[in-house]
Amino acid sequence: MLTKKIYIQGMHCVSCEKLLNDEFRTVTGVKDVKVDRKANVAEIFYEDQAPDFAALKSVAKKFGYDAFESQPKIAQKKINWPEWGKALGITALLLIAY
Repeated sequence: MLTKKIYIQGMHCVSCEKLLNDEFRTVTGVKDVKVDRKANVAEIFYEDQAPDFAALKSVAKKFGYDAFESQPKIAQKKINWPEWGKALGITALLLIAY
């Protein structure tokens, strides 16, 4: 049996795993599924031909999840130093006033 990994964003509980596990099995060509919410991965097991990724993505989207064929890059937030400066200044004023 062959496997294909797809990356899922939006899972947060065991019910998410169970739902996707059951729903991915309805896609043509899927023989077995193993969903891991902690790793944000679904392993799709198939035989001859890989299931259509668009169909898998559609199933995930229907329930509010995003699916990707490759691991999505995590956007890093920039530190907003002026906002931190304001917050520290306000905190300092409150401490002085106290």
